Amino acid sequence: MKYELKDYHIGEVAKFYGLTVDAVRLYDKKGILSPPKNNETNYRIYSKEDFVTMDYVMRLRRMDIPLESIRDMMHGSDLQDMMEIVSRKKEELASKIAELQQKEKLMDDYCRKLADCVRGQGKMEIIMSPVFICQEIKGSMAEVMADFDMLDKESMPLLTIISKQEGQAEFVSFEEALAMNDRSSRQKASNYIVTMADTKGISKREDFPADRFHVIPQRKCLHLYGVVYTNRDYTQLASAIDYIEKNNLNIADWPLTRIVATEYETENSAEYLELWIPVK
Repeated sequence: MKYELKDYHIGEVAKFYGLTVDAVRLYDKKGILSPPKNNETNYRIYSKEDFVTMDYVMRLRRMDIPLESIRDMMHGSDLQDMMEIVSRKKEELASKIAELQQKEKLMDDYCRKLADCVRGQGKMEIIMSPVFICQEIKGSMAEVMADFDMLDKESMPLLTIISKQEGQAEFVSFEEALAMNDRSSRQKASNYIVTMADTKGISKREDFPADRFHVIPQRKCLHLYGVVYTNRDYTQLASAIDYIEKNNLNIADWPLTRIVATEYETENSAEYLELWIPVK
C-alpha cells in the first residue's frame, strides 16, 4: 500500500505495519490510539494524525517499550517524563544483556563438556585430575546451586556419584558397587554430591568459603568418558577396573563419577559419565 494523505480503515493500517487487526484493536483497548468511528459504518477511521501516532507507537514497540509505558508517554507526559521511561527500559535491557551474556558463557562451558565427552568416549588414560570444589547435598539442590553460583556463574557444576565413605554402615568398595546388579544395592553403596572443576583457582582465593565447600586436590587418576545403561549395562565402568589391574595399579581413593548428560527412556535410560579414579 502506498501511503497517501487520506483516511484508512483498521485492516489497511494493520497491513501497512505488518500487524494483525487484533493487535491494532489492542492499542485501542489500552487507550493508546482510539480514532473516532464513522457514524454510518461504526468502523474506526484512521486519519493522517492517527498514522503519525501509530508510527510513533511502532517505533517505541521496536524498542520493546511496554504498552502501559507507551500509554503513559502519550498521555500526560512531557519530554522529560518520556526520557525517564525510556532510560528505565534501557537499564532493564542492560541488566538482561548481562544476564544473557552470563548464560552464554555457561553454555560455552557446558558445550565444552559435551564435546570432550563425545571425543573421549571409551578412552582411558592416566592423567592428573583438576582440583575439584565439592559440596554435599544436605538441603535442597537449589541451595547447592546457589552456593556454586556465588563462586562462578560461568561454570557448570555436575551431579557426581561417590562411593560411601569408609566407616559408614553400608560401606562397600568401588569394585563391589560396580558388580551390584540390583538398584537398591547400588543406591546403598553411593552418595550424591555436586562437583566443579576449579580451573580458575577459585579455591585459592582469600574469600573462598571453605566452611561450605570441600576441596579435592589434584591427584593421579584413571580418567574415562563412558556411558552406562541404568540397571542394565555397566561394562565401561567395569573395564576401568580391568585397566587398573592390567597396569599393576591400585585404587588410592574413592572415585568421582560425574554425570555429563542423560537420556531418559522408561526401559532404556543412559548416563554419559566422566570418571576419575585415583590410582597409585
